[in-house]
Amino acid sequence: MTLDVLREALRVSERGETPGLATLVATRGSTPQKAGARLLASHGQRLTGTLGGGAVEAAAIREATLAAAWLRRDRRGLHDLLAGTRVIRTR
Repeated sequence: MTLDVLREALRVSERGETPGLATLVATRGSTPQKAGARLLASHGQRLTGTLGGGAVEAAAIREATLAAAWLRRDRRGLHDLLAGTRVIRTR
């Protein structure tokens, strides 16, 4: 799954777009995806990958889109984007 996400990120970037990447870093209990799952989003849409669907994925798509918009607007580098990474916690 990760390779598909990275390939799509390259394709999107080559078109001059800035996608947002979301990575599932931890889970508890039974989950459809495990830590390390990724998705790529742009303009509020999932492009490829999954975090398992539902509210967590919807929030991740929203945050990845916002991070990509922030990166485009301010023309900051990857280091700055990672420094501003937000963590979405669910119960």
